[in-house]
Amino acid sequence: FSFILSLVMATIDDSNPLIFHSFDNPGIALVSHPLTGENYNSWKKEMCMALHGKNKYRFVHGSILEPTLGHSTHALWHRNDSIVSSWLLNSLSKEMQVSILHYSFAKAIWDDLKERFEKHNGPLIFQLKHELITLQQGSMFVSSFYSKLHSLWESLSELKPSHSCTCGGIKPWCDFEQLEYAMQFLMELNESFSTIRG
Repeated sequence: FSFILSLVMATIDDSNPLIFHSFDNPGIALVSHPLTGENYNSWKKEMCMALHGKNKYRFVHGSILEPTLGHSTHALWHRNDSIVSSWLLNSLSKEMQVSILHYSFAKAIWDDLKERFEKHNGPLIFQLKHELITLQQGSMFVSSFYSKLHSLWESLSELKPSHSCTCGGIKPWCDFEQLEYAMQFLMELNESFSTIRG
């Protein structure tokens, strides 16, 4: 029996996105906070992590295309795409679900949400920059102050254009940005930490 089980397990390719697991339930929400619109960037990041973890991101990315009708994997592809579509719907606010129900495929849902909400929001960038400039430690513990700063940095970072540099040429810019973050943190600490600032 153990030989047969090991033979069966060896033939299952876990990297195949068409493979289902018993915990791939269409009724679950993959993110902790449903998409409301204002939280699109954090929702997208959380949803991408969840879909990558379930090996289903390619259904929304479009890199796994629908097989032709009659192909041996056509029905399995549709089953997977329907489950991913369910996960997307379950991760939206009730008001948003209504506007998405007419789509037949997960990629169409994903693209619609991207079209609606993935915009560089000038007022939000202004608000985040203003909060960063005016934030001071005050009565907060250092850890709470750093967490608040870090949250603002991350929110602002999500609004920046993405880059596809793989040559390493962007590394000095990223290093400088990290140095700026460290300087901002140190400058806004209370005077009792002045010896740390140097």
